[in-house]
Amino acid sequence: MSGERQISVDRQLELAKIARIGSYARGIIYHSKFGHVCPVCAGPKKTEYKLCIACANEAWQASVLGTDGVVLADSVRFGHYAYKGEQMYRVMQGYKNADDPSAGEYQKDIKYIAADALAVHYPCIAKIAGGMPTAWATIPSTRSSRNYGKPHILTKLVTPFMSRMGIQQLQLQANAEKTHNHINPRVFSLATESQQPDLAHVLLIEDSWTSGATVQSAAAMLRLHGAAYITVYCMSRIIDLNWIEGNLGSKVAEGFRRLSYKDQCPCVSASILCEAGMNHNACCGLAMFSWIPPTNGRNPRPDVYLEVQRPCWSCNSSSLSRRRACRANSAPLSCVTLARLRSVLRCAGPAM
Repeated sequence: MSGERQISVDRQLELAKIARIGSYARGIIYHSKFGHVCPVCAGPKKTEYKLCIACANEAWQASVLGTDGVVLADSVRFGHYAYKGEQMYRVMQGYKNADDPSAGEYQKDIKYIAADALAVHYPCIAKIAGGMPTAWATIPSTRSSRNYGKPHILTKLVTPFMSRMGIQQLQLQANAEKTHNHINPRVFSLATESQQPDLAHVLLIEDSWTSGATVQSAAAMLRLHGAAYITVYCMSRIIDLNWIEGNLGSKVAEGFRRLSYKDQCPCVSASILCEAGMNHNACCGLAMFSWIPPTNGRNPRPDVYLEVQRPCWSCNSSSLSRRRACRANSAPLSCVTLARLRSVLRCAGPAM
């Protein structure tokens, strides 16, 4: 399959995801103008501190457990914010609840999020890690969960994507109850100690992040087994707007509340150097799309996602030729013309 045709298929998949969850999914940010976003977990923090309370506490614990915090994951990336009380939060809570009548539909949403990160943008992981993963795993439910000892539904949902990558799946086992905001590598273990897996670069896949202690405990355990590099991909970052308003003020809460869907790479979020020598704050350099809410109350369609002639973050140019030049270096989905984007804009993409 040619590169152009592959880009078109990937783009259709991204647009199908927008059609599915674009009305309620919110894009992730890792920094803010006023310093209210934690650069590690994308959660809220006070301006005077470098990290949020949870990440600062975990960094301190890491300094006790290891040297210079090496027990923690090397990079953490997220799919979308999940605000308590809103639809994305219900998806993340309900997809693994067999008693929830909407669980089946929620699982479809999870598939679209997984496809975007683990199929379309999977090669982008190398941009932040310097190499592709050599093994992967999901995080099993701990003893405090009602799903403890059961096969994790997330594993079932992401395996079709990860099995195509040709890398080993690690089997993790939960040995204890998780403790809030506390890193404990003994909570998890490798289910088969004799696997002798390639731990040069482990990708940990998780559904939601509140404090991060659970997945960081798994990362700490893998460090003890010799993992050289650990990337965490978490589908959602749980946010409590009431907590933000009470602790950081209404303006910060309103800033998070106003975040909308972003058609962005879930892996590469920091500024990177593009071919034109300019910093472009997206891995693919693709024209951005915004979700336009229907005013008549009808269900949204893919063709209500309109192109936003958003200028480059660095050169501030809306010129099509300049935007083509200002694309991410060696990105798997390099810039495509606006004409091609228009051609796939009305395609709902493959059913999942």
